[in-house]
Amino acid sequence: MIGPGERLEVVADEGSDDGLGCIVAYLPGMARPGRDAFGVIERVGRGRHLALERASVREALTSPATLTAQVEALDDVLATHAPDAPAIVVAHSYAGLSAIAWAARRPDRCRALLLLDTSIPTARAPLTPLRWRWGIAHSAARATRARTTSEAAWRWAGAIEENASYAEVSREAHDEVRDPLRAPTVVVTARPLIAGPFARSWISTQEALAGRLGALHTMVWPSGHLIPTRRPGDIAALIRAAQGGPADTQRGTPRLGGLPKTGRTP
Repeated sequence: MIGPGERLEVVADEGSDDGLGCIVAYLPGMARPGRDAFGVIERVGRGRHLALERASVREALTSPATLTAQVEALDDVLATHAPDAPAIVVAHSYAGLSAIAWAARRPDRCRALLLLDTSIPTARAPLTPLRWRWGIAHSAARATRARTTSEAAWRWAGAIEENASYAEVSREAHDEVRDPLRAPTVVVTARPLIAGPFARSWISTQEALAGRLGALHTMVWPSGHLIPTRRPGDIAALIRAAQGGPADTQRGTPRLGGLPKTGRTP
């Protein structure tokens, strides 16, 4: 997630249209690298793909991340790289909030939406003012960057900054969805590796989100939260279905011959 004035960087622009008439854009989770999508892109094997990440992921945010900034940045990337093509947007974790908002605001541009273990939009009000959370997060991130040049540490610092405005971003995404999305949408849940109350709650929350969006819900396993890197074949199969071809699925995903408008799978 990015702040006002920032941009999304294209870390890979792979493939060609292949007559499919759309482009696939990948939004990684909080402070995750765009290369998380590389295994998925390789397995899809057709079409044009853009792997994106926050351009300043190795720098400090200058202001709190906002939903509108991320939506506008995605618009800018697509206007530059595929001005006339609708997009299949694949969003992981925190990026799912901005992808939902983009699909709601740009229904004519969205060919399909795949949400991978996405964060859940909620109307809950934050307990503390944003300026307090941002001040603490920004100071902690700057201190981390001053101590090390490790990419992993800098990404972690970026995650601290991005998370400062999580409540505001989540609430804005919640307010965007007043009706089911027009684009075919799939909510893909990573079934938690450890069974228990949290696992049941997480799955039911994801199912409820799918119902609100008018989306298909499915689960993948074994996985854990990092679905793009741990189950790239499953995600590739869903992308191929959204592109309009047969879905070459692996264990844990449904067989889809083109994504339906709405519905669920067990």
